[in-house]
Amino acid sequence: MRICTNPDCGQRVAETVEVCPACGTALPATQRAVPGYELLGLVRERLGYSVWRARREADGRHVCLRLYHLSGNGDDVLERARAILGKVAAAPAELVVPTLDFRLLDSATALRATPWEEVRSWGDMLGPDRLFRDPRQRRPCLELMQGMARCVAALHEAGHLMPFMTLDDFLLVRDAAGVLQVRLDPKLTRFMPLATDDDGPDAARLRRLHPDLNAERLLDQRSDLWSLGHLFLDLFTGTDQHDDYQALADGIYHRFEPVVLHRKLSALLRQMVEDDPSKRPSSADSVLAALAAVDDADLAKWARFEKDPGRNRRLLNRVLAVAAALVVVAVVLGTVLYHRFSTGIDETRRTTSAAVAKVESLVRDGQGFVDASAKEAVRQALADIRQASPEQRAQAVLARYSRSVAFVQTEGWLEIDGRRLAIASCEGTAFLVTSEGHLLTNRHVVTPWLGESEVADAYAELRRRRLGFRFGVTYRLWFDGDEAFRPLSTGNNSDKAEDKYRLDTAYASGNVHRNVVVAGVMVPPQDVPTALASWMQDDVAVLKIDLLPEGAVPIPLRAGEPPVRGTRVLALGYSSGRDGNADTRALARASEGSVTRVFADAIATDADLHPGNSGGPVLDLDGYVVGIASQLHNRPGGGLQTAMGRLLPIDLANGFLQKVRHDVPVWDGLPPEAFEPEMRTALAAADAGDWATARGLASVPGVAANPEVAQMAAILCYTPDGFTPEGHRLLERLAVLDPEVGFVHLLRYWHDWRAGVPEPDRAARALLLDAPWHSPLEPYGQGVRMLEGTLAPGTAAEQAESAPELANALWIDGTMAQANRDPATAHERFRIALGAIPPEDKLTSYLLRCSLWHAGDHGRQVPAPPSARPQPATGKEMLAAFEGVLLDGSPAAPAANPGTAKFDLLPKVFHAAQRGEWERVRIACDRYLALPHRESANILGVGLLRCQAIGLAGNKAAEAKALAEFRAGIANGWYRQIADCLLGTTDPQEALKSVAGKRPETITLGLALGLRAERDQDREAAINWYNLALDTCQANWLEYELAQERRKAVRSK
Repeated sequence: MRICTNPDCGQRVAETVEVCPACGTALPATQRAVPGYELLGLVRERLGYSVWRARREADGRHVCLRLYHLSGNGDDVLERARAILGKVAAAPAELVVPTLDFRLLDSATALRATPWEEVRSWGDMLGPDRLFRDPRQRRPCLELMQGMARCVAALHEAGHLMPFMTLDDFLLVRDAAGVLQVRLDPKLTRFMPLATDDDGPDAARLRRLHPDLNAERLLDQRSDLWSLGHLFLDLFTGTDQHDDYQALADGIYHRFEPVVLHRKLSALLRQMVEDDPSKRPSSADSVLAALAAVDDADLAKWARFEKDPGRNRRLLNRVLAVAAALVVVAVVLGTVLYHRFSTGIDETRRTTSAAVAKVESLVRDGQGFVDASAKEAVRQALADIRQASPEQRAQAVLARYSRSVAFVQTEGWLEIDGRRLAIASCEGTAFLVTSEGHLLTNRHVVTPWLGESEVADAYAELRRRRLGFRFGVTYRLWFDGDEAFRPLSTGNNSDKAEDKYRLDTAYASGNVHRNVVVAGVMVPPQDVPTALASWMQDDVAVLKIDLLPEGAVPIPLRAGEPPVRGTRVLALGYSSGRDGNADTRALARASEGSVTRVFADAIATDADLHPGNSGGPVLDLDGYVVGIASQLHNRPGGGLQTAMGRLLPIDLANGFLQKVRHDVPVWDGLPPEAFEPEMRTALAAADAGDWATARGLASVPGVAANPEVAQMAAILCYTPDGFTPEGHRLLERLAVLDPEVGFVHLLRYWHDWRAGVPEPDRAARALLLDAPWHSPLEPYGQGVRMLEGTLAPGTAAEQAESAPELANALWIDGTMAQANRDPATAHERFRIALGAIPPEDKLTSYLLRCSLWHAGDHGRQVPAPPSARPQPATGKEMLAAFEGVLLDGSPAAPAANPGTAKFDLLPKVFHAAQRGEWERVRIACDRYLALPHRESANILGVGLLRCQAIGLAGNKAAEAKALAEFRAGIANGWYRQIADCLLGTTDPQEALKSVAGKRPETITLGLALGLRAERDQDREAAINWYNLALDTCQANWLEYELAQERRKAVRSK
């Protein structure tokens, strides 16, 4: 638990929450460290304590770690709790969960560690068709009850009582034979002075219902038996919502309601929950004996009783009685509803008008719905909606918020020689969410040119023909009720906006008044796995207007958990756009529906959605937005779209909205082509050596909000002494806009190095040095090591695994020579680096050309990088181009570039493996590993593949030896664990559990075990392991393509 950092809020939130749901403040990331343990994940959290899955550093054992937040004296707590644990530990080992570690971390925190167990939830035992309601499972149910009673008996024998007993005190685990067993795991929270009293609802309910606690009697073993009996009743009835357990047990015993139990069992339960302690069983051993007395013959009678004709007759009588009662209720209810419908409309209108007036007064006073000072008043206003009858709620929500929903029209164009050519346009919906004028919508509504192949082809053709062009865009919006459209006949056969829309009434970009701007657009997922696995693709944009329209109020956003399946919702938007609107006004359409499914990043609904709804709000009937209409369901195989759709959860959009409101750097949605004239001028100046003019790109409005253009503008601001202030500002902004670009972080570090900043304080130092083996940032840590003197420049160049890596190493070597006043060496390094990079890498190219100019080439034009070499179109064509001397053992021909052979050899290794040519794979791996290298993802993957290729070629003994040598020669813990799995020293399933959900680890393990199963000719297992690797969606990894091809090869055999 932690507290919001906003002094005006103070809301308590969970450790994993990043934005306070009460006030919207961005919370700093928490990193909890526990000495001696590595925290793997949060299991459960309450106000007074938290439960974690952890790994004990001493022996790697997985444990369950409980952290208690104390309010009293820690030493006293420790002594009392140890006494309790000591009594519990005296019980037989098979009945209790042992405590491995119990101590104080500090004066306010205690720690308890127990072995990690894969447990079953008690929820799986309850409800219809579950264990305790299944007639075929009565013997296992009785055995579980006996196990619970046996635990209580052992506790009593050790001299300890537990009257506050709940199901949480018993763990359900399976033994080696797969049989469910019960173990006692008493919760210490009831005996500790926690910082916040939060024992959970079960303990609070027990305190209220337990007769001994209510009567303040002396507690003894029979008090525990009442608690145990009430748990048995909860399990059999499938619910804990009972206020009188004695009456419940009497109903089961006399009337077989609400469940039918054997008389021996119902008599025992009735005795255990007696209010009078003297009538309860004397001990837990008595309960055990009574349960053991229910034998197989009793279970058979119990089953036959279900078919008792007398019982069926009684049941029929009860059904008839209930039916008669329902008829009477229906008549009375119909009369009441008729009266309510005929007299309640005026009252609903008055209620809605008063609520709207409250919110309008808040807006006039300058208070937005997200402002902390206005939150309670807005909640009270919204509560008035709930007073309306359910059938009138939708009308009340529509009446309140329709004016806050805007029709959006976006138009982008190219201007060539003064002629404007439209390239993309879109109509959609947006909605007001703050009193400052922010509106939420979809990214695709305000950036219709993104992902359009025709637009990309147009850009490419214009550049090929060297035609100058200018990109332009206009955003327009109208609110509900505004005059927005011209008659359909006016706009027929015209693509001009002024022929279709009323431009004089619109909010539009560039207006002096009634202006609208794009305040921020979420960047689509850049890494391939996230992009493939995400439905919604972070489809969010924020617009901002300078003046709120009259009558519009911010629509509140639902915070916390997403809506559950079945929640009634109302979609507001302009579903048919301009062409489907017969009116000249923008009129928002409402569509009712319900939530049909809830996913991790999407909500499905059956509300009637159409393309014009994109970006519009979907509200629950309490008047809160739960999602943004973003996608339509497509029929399988194509064809017409259905009216059902998917919503983007509002929590994701709200998190981005808070970044925009707090001025966190975000993208503005414009493509790089929007700055084509300025880019053309700057690069032409750079080509001519006019770097002063080229640096002007950094001062162009809007460049800082466009990652691709901002990177080039920052590069052009390079000087040997560091980047100019404008360039450095752009680099710092880029680090926030796209934190995965390692090249930017390396330049930030280099700038601080040239500025004389001490090593520990340099930007991105820890980020690059500590990047894991599979991170795209890992190669850039080499540059940091060079600048700090822990890696020789020549070694870094030899270890480079790609042309950009080689160029970066040579550039840093050159700048170090420049700093040591050795311009000749610097000049040489920069020229070699310029020849090493591919022509399409313009960022590195211009960095090197700028460096060359400063190193002595100023005064004459710096030569352009070499022209593009023809490259094979596919990996298989690349393999064919390099087949021959490198695989048959002959010496390779000298490469024009020293790194070319090494860079081209890696894909060759994997493509040979795709074809199953294992001896060739081994030869290629040996050649690759013989080159200078560091322990990188490529080296680890090739090293492991070499070992398995030996086994797949038929030599299992040599494979085992190679695996042992591979394991001994690396430091990476994960690849050592894979080697252990292949050597048979660890269980693959245990390895998977330790990295559950981690994509790079899972793809490497899945591929390795798939190759092993293929070696052992286990076709089914091989396909399953390859599918596990492909489940990671790591489509940009060579291992991914190899898993695909090997799965295909296994199936073809």
